[in-house]
Amino acid sequence: MPLVEKVLTLLPHSGDHQAKASFAVMLFGVQEVRSIPHPETLIAQIFEWLKTLDDSDLECCFYSYLDMPRALKYSQMGLSSAQSHGNIRRQTQAFLGLSWIEWQLLQTYQGGQLYYEALSLMNIAQVEVLMGVSYNVIQEKTRATLNFREGDMSTSLFHKCLKSGWGQFNEEVSHCLERLADITGWSSGHDSSWSIVFLVHSLRAKEKLGIYKALQFIGDVHLMEDVKITAVSLFTVALDGFTYMDVHHSRAECMIRLSDIAKKNGDLLKALELCETARPLFERSSQTKRVQDVDERVGDISEEVKEQHQKNLAKLAELNVPAGQVEDMDSDAEELELAEEQVRLIAA
Repeated sequence: MPLVEKVLTLLPHSGDHQAKASFAVMLFGVQEVRSIPHPETLIAQIFEWLKTLDDSDLECCFYSYLDMPRALKYSQMGLSSAQSHGNIRRQTQAFLGLSWIEWQLLQTYQGGQLYYEALSLMNIAQVEVLMGVSYNVIQEKTRATLNFREGDMSTSLFHKCLKSGWGQFNEEVSHCLERLADITGWSSGHDSSWSIVFLVHSLRAKEKLGIYKALQFIGDVHLMEDVKITAVSLFTVALDGFTYMDVHHSRAECMIRLSDIAKKNGDLLKALELCETARPLFERSSQTKRVQDVDERVGDISEEVKEQHQKNLAKLAELNVPAGQVEDMDSDAEELELAEEQVRLIAA
């Protein structure tokens, strides 16, 4: 970006602090596509420029654009500034930013994903983070203060965000409800009724993606409560919706949950098929850790299939099934089902 480089060299020589500050803040807003040389120096300059301006909106916007380590430091300052100026939109943005940071830290504590999800697609919640930053790096800096009460704080911040944005800023409300509804990101004591609230909100707002995500989250609740029949129905409907919308990551997550249920029901071949189908979807959505998880699942299920196959062959041998028939069954996974069926028929 040659033009940007040229402007950067001219910034210190310009007398227009408003223009300098606005351009510099904009750079932090697009930092996921363009790295900023010497960001700490630029941050210090922006603070100096902001002191000469009466622009609370730009100041709050600047705080929200900073990446995770800096946002953790400055988001509270942004909230205080927005509150002192009565800026409702920026208050909502600040609450959402703080909620997101606390949620990510809680995910770190509970062993969550290794990469941060960028929020660049949200035009209100713009707490930008750099993809690829290890959770361990953040964890080392925050371990002293991170404990189970962080979960309560994070939930409380989401509640404040909802209160600020309800009826005014639909995107913030949808985002907060989605985080609250996803029980996989919270401790076991989290209120699972948020998934219903998220579904109702998505239906009223006619947000198709939100509707299918809410159904997936409600399915998670039923799966946790071991109501497998209902969970299967919900995951299947959500999967159909995600497939129609071509949302790779969500499709894969539904498949993994259906695979888990199939495995619990003893249908190992179906469980294996679902895992193998989900793997490339995780790859396309850059979910490296989930790909590794799927590989482990496939390995474990494959071993169980082999063990079950050997047990069935042994049962057939004990029941005096002709040796040639037993040998023919030893080559293909599809024949495992035939072997199981014959065991049931002979035993009957």
